[in-house]
Amino acid sequence: VAVVRSLRDGPPDLHTLTDAIAAVPLPPTVEALGSLPAMLPDVLARGAALPLIPDEPLFEVASANVKAMLAIQAGNTEGARQLCAKLPELSSSDSLSLALALNRTLIGISHMWDGNAYRAEATLRPALIDAERSTGRRGTIAGLYAAVLAGALLERDQPAAAQALLAYRLDVIERVGLPDVILS
Repeated sequence: VAVVRSLRDGPPDLHTLTDAIAAVPLPPTVEALGSLPAMLPDVLARGAALPLIPDEPLFEVASANVKAMLAIQAGNTEGARQLCAKLPELSSSDSLSLALALNRTLIGISHMWDGNAYRAEATLRPALIDAERSTGRRGTIAGLYAAVLAGALLERDQPAAAQALLAYRLDVIERVGLPDVILS
């Protein structure tokens, strides 16, 4: 609440925001996760060793998504895109649609991490149009795509287009978006 109140007074400087976040008391279970950054190399090594489960397409896509997320967090954006591209051409059934959407979102995020907003937009703009056509503007998949695409538009100095893209769906993005996207 303190962080939100400080944001209402205008954009804070980094130190003010950091101090406000640091002042928020954490529950004991969250405090135990304080060593998470120190554990990241071990988590990344274990994630890379996860086998793909070839018999079920949903598990194959989910496994590739987890590996791609870990690769992005490790700074291996090209590796993340390769993991996403290795998936066979799958029909977007109901059970696969969200997993495939996350896969495409991760490709867009990897382009953003590389500083290539144009490629992120080229990846996600057609996907967003399809998602809005099939599930509506406020659908989960459309929200995933719109959040990353808005970031790409901001990087390309198009704030009005980003604002229009996010209009009437911020609550959806807050609910279904990835932390990396929400924080950017």
